[in-house]
Amino acid sequence: MTVFVVSTVDFPEGGAESAHVHLMVKGLRENGERAFLLIPHGQGVGRRRRAPHAKGTFQGTPFLHVNGRRIRPSNRILRFLQNYGCFMRTARLVSRRIRRKRLDAVILYNPDTLKCLPLILCCIMKGCPLFIWAVEKMTLEHGLLGLQRLMRRTGFWLSENWLPRFSAGAIVISTLLERHYGRILPGERIHLSPIMVNPRSPTAFGVRTGETGIGPGLSPGPSAVYSGSFAEKDGVPVILRAFAMTASRFPHLRLFLTGAAPRRVLRRLETQIDRLHLRTRVTTLGFLSRDDLSRLQQQASVLLLCRRNSAFARHGLAWKLGEYALTGRPILATRVGDIDLYFKDREHLCLVSPDDPAAIAAGLRRILVSPVEAAAMGRRARKRAVSLFHYLPITRGIAEFLRRTTQTRA
Repeated sequence: MTVFVVSTVDFPEGGAESAHVHLMVKGLRENGERAFLLIPHGQGVGRRRRAPHAKGTFQGTPFLHVNGRRIRPSNRILRFLQNYGCFMRTARLVSRRIRRKRLDAVILYNPDTLKCLPLILCCIMKGCPLFIWAVEKMTLEHGLLGLQRLMRRTGFWLSENWLPRFSAGAIVISTLLERHYGRILPGERIHLSPIMVNPRSPTAFGVRTGETGIGPGLSPGPSAVYSGSFAEKDGVPVILRAFAMTASRFPHLRLFLTGAAPRRVLRRLETQIDRLHLRTRVTTLGFLSRDDLSRLQQQASVLLLCRRNSAFARHGLAWKLGEYALTGRPILATRVGDIDLYFKDREHLCLVSPDDPAAIAAGLRRILVSPVEAAAMGRRARKRAVSLFHYLPITRGIAEFLRRTTQTRA
């Protein structure tokens, strides 16, 4: 069957979202389906960085940027108009494929119904099966204030409560999302699909090359590394408090924070770092090249995944869990969401209570004082991740779900 995966990502040089849509399309194709990545627009706003090619194939994933090479404008009104223009063009492209009977299904990743409405209406009116791919419950995200964010919240609410009634099915990442969509859709139209990993490509996928780098000798000695966003759910302030409790016992231990964050968030973190007297021990690196991030993670004494115990975090499953596990390095994680369905404490990783700096500090000490045991734990985590999250079996299950569901509807 022919499938379009539609997502607004910076591909191929985007973050974790790009990694997963890449593996979705790549896996579907390697399982015999004709899958393509369709990108209405990227996420770059007003930045004069290298724009992606309009179309091509990246590591087995054919893609098309409907918006061509342009960066989205900084002006919100112009960006709003461009968004709708991109989705109108996407809807026209999909409509032509449906009319020529060259499209069997559309997978819409984490949709905002108001933004995606032209494409959604096209699929409904033309009778093309539309599948929701949900990895978060976006209405639970904190900080959605103001008119623009109110519209986003409305769009996400419609996606979570209205759109499923018109969709062929839902692909969800967690049991809580499965439960949510199960109140709207019958169970056979919901497919639980956790994170995906590609063991043949163990380096981190999701960073933009050339923006920031780590210099030679920046990360010698023991180090703790956090990679990802700096959103409320990720618990970076809690990590800093836990590190402060540990720093005096391990005077050579350093903490590296990598990933993107708004300036206001970085300012708050810098203030907290100064207040905790950690200026010489904590380094914020921003985006790293894939090679630099991989090298930093491979050298780490411990990789940190300390999500908060919030409803938003519990409805997801951190993609960086798979990225971390592939390194074979020890992982310290908080017990949030479905993580303990896949990994066991002290066997695959160190699991601690969320929102508890003392528990996180104790977990850090446990890993640092037992490096041999921690290394063995990291190797077992890698083996576990490959057995549970390998993209080929997971996308094989998704392909079977798409076929079964579309045939039932027909």
